[in-house]
Amino acid sequence: MTAVPTPSSELLSYWAPYAIWNSDKVFRETTFIGCIVRILQRHPVHVSQGIQSADG
Repeated sequence: MTAVPTPSSELLSYWAPYAIWNSDKVFRETTFIGCIVRILQRHPVHVSQGIQSADG
């Protein structure tokens, strides 16, 4: 089998070890990633406010 460098195969080869290592953790990390995204979405608001106050 020759490995074709396609995005899907790269994602599979990247995520396969995690899924095999702990399939339950994959579900948790998906939720964990969602939490991080929410935090990152809230963070820029504070950062932009700090920049505005520094500019003002």
